[in-house]
Amino acid sequence: MLRFAVGASFLLLCASFQSTSAALPEKGLVAAWWFAEWDSDGTRPDTETLGPDMDRSGQANFGARMASTVKIKAGEGLDVTTSTYAYTKLADFGLGNARTITSFFRMKSEGGTGGSAITLHRPNTDYFDGIIWAERQTRKWMAGSSNFRRTQDLTGDCPQEVNYRGQERIMMSIVYSQDGTIQLYRNGKPYGDSYRKGNTDYPNGKLHIGFGPRHIAGSSCSKGCMDMTVAAAFVHNRALTTSEVQDIYAAAQAGSGTTSTVTATTTTTIDYSKLLEDKMTEVEKVLQGEIDKVTQRLEKSEADNAALKTQVSELQSGSKTVSVRFGEAESRLAELDGTGDKLAQMAQDVDDAKTAAVGAKNDVASLRSALTAALRAANPAVAKATDPTSAIPNGAAPEIVADGASLQITVPGDRHLQVNGAMVLTEDEIAAAVVSAIQGALKDIADEVDA
Repeated sequence: MLRFAVGASFLLLCASFQSTSAALPEKGLVAAWWFAEWDSDGTRPDTETLGPDMDRSGQANFGARMASTVKIKAGEGLDVTTSTYAYTKLADFGLGNARTITSFFRMKSEGGTGGSAITLHRPNTDYFDGIIWAERQTRKWMAGSSNFRRTQDLTGDCPQEVNYRGQERIMMSIVYSQDGTIQLYRNGKPYGDSYRKGNTDYPNGKLHIGFGPRHIAGSSCSKGCMDMTVAAAFVHNRALTTSEVQDIYAAAQAGSGTTSTVTATTTTTIDYSKLLEDKMTEVEKVLQGEIDKVTQRLEKSEADNAALKTQVSELQSGSKTVSVRFGEAESRLAELDGTGDKLAQMAQDVDDAKTAAVGAKNDVASLRSALTAALRAANPAVAKATDPTSAIPNGAAPEIVADGASLQITVPGDRHLQVNGAMVLTEDEIAAAVVSAIQGALKDIADEVDA
C-alpha cells in the first residue's frame, strides 16, 4: 500500500462571490425592449438602444383608423388594450427565414381572440407572422400568419391557458428554422409539437414590430387585440436552441438589472493528510480491482488456450481415424467390385447353361425328326402313317437308348412292323434303317459343331 506522510494543514478561506442576473443570449439579438423599466411617460432609457423605437406619430398606421399608442404602466410595461395597440418605427434591419421572436407579458383578461403578443409586419400589405392568441383553438397559442400560410393547429403538449387574468407573467416564443420548421415555446419549454409549413423573410426597411393586434394594416382592434402589459420583448435573427430560449425566460424574469457583488468570509479547516490517505486508499482499491480483472482475463485466456489445444488434438486424432476408415472403405469398395465381377460371370454362366439347355432340347427334337425321317424313308407305307411308332404291332414301342455318341434302338420280340394289317419290315430291317438314319443325323450335327 502506498503512503504519503503529510502534516495536518489548516487553511482560512476568504472568498468574494459575484452574483449576476441571467444572461440574455446576445448572438443574433437585433432588438430588445425592457418596457417594465421605462418611464411612465413612455421614454425609453438611454442605455437601451437595441432595436427600433416605438412609433408615436401615428403616421405609420397604414390607413388604420387609429394610431400607435405608447402607454407605460409603472412596473408592468407597455400597456395595450382591446381598443389600443402599439408598434415600432421601421426597423433598420431585416430578418431571414431563420429567426426567433419573444414576448414576456401579463394578460389582464381573455381579451379579443386573434390578438398578438408580438407580430412582425410588412408595411402596406397583408403580410405578417406573430404569436397569436386563441384564434383557432380555444385559449391556446399559435404561430399566426397571413392567410394561415405558415399556421397549423398544434398537437402534443399545449394545454389551454388558465392563469390569464393577471395571475402570472407568460413568456411566449416562436423559433422559425431555416428549413421551415416552426416551434412554439411557453416559459422556456416547448409548447406543442413542431411542424414544417414554409417560411418567409422580412427585408431591411420593410419591417415593423407590433403588440396587440395580429396585423396592423386596416385594423381598428374591433376584434383581435390583446388586453395585456408587455414587460419585455426580443427579436433574434437566428433560430435559437431550446436551452437559449430557457435562458431568455430566466433573463426576462430577472429583468435587465445590473451586476451586484456579495463578499462572504468562510473559515474552513482541512486535514490534508487524512484527505490524501483516503484518496490513496481509493486509488489502491481501483488499481487492485483492475489488477484482479487482468488476472482473471489471463486465467481465462490460459484456460481457453488449453481447451483450444485439446480441440486441435481431437481434430487431428479424428482426422487419422477418418483416414483409416476411408482406406477401409476403399478396400471394401474394391471387394465389392470383385464380387460384382463374379456375379456377372455367374450370370453369364447361367445364360450359357440356359443356351446349352435350349440347344440340347433342339438336338433331341432333331433326333426325333431324324428318326421319323428314317422310318419314313425305310418304307413308303410307313411314311403315310401319322405317327411311325403307331405302326408297331400291339403297341410295342421301340426302346431308344443314348450312350455317348451312339444310339441304340431295340424293337421288342421278333416281330414284323405292320401298316394297315400288312407285313412291311421285320424288326432287323427296321433297326438297320433306323441306325443308318440316326448315324447320318449325328454326323450332320458333328459337322455343324465343328463348323
